[in-house]
Amino acid sequence: MISGYGAYVWCTPGNDLSGSGVRPANANGFTAHVGDNSNSWTFDPAGPFTATLKGSVHVNLGNWGWLGHSNYKIDGTLTVDS
Repeated sequence: MISGYGAYVWCTPGNDLSGSGVRPANANGFTAHVGDNSNSWTFDPAGPFTATLKGSVHVNLGNWGWLGHSNYKIDGTLTVDS
């Protein structure tokens, strides 16, 4: 990502998302949020970069739950190799 830009992704339980792109040549940091967890990393723009972040989110659907369930915990993991 270029400084000042961000992205939000929603993935349904049991599904994976993946993608690729080009890291800007002068990129020297990365910030990520996964559910209730966040982290920031700094790195050498000329070197490789690897990061992993796990987090969870609790969803309460109240009266809109289906099959009698209304509270869900969704876990996610972000892995970056650049």
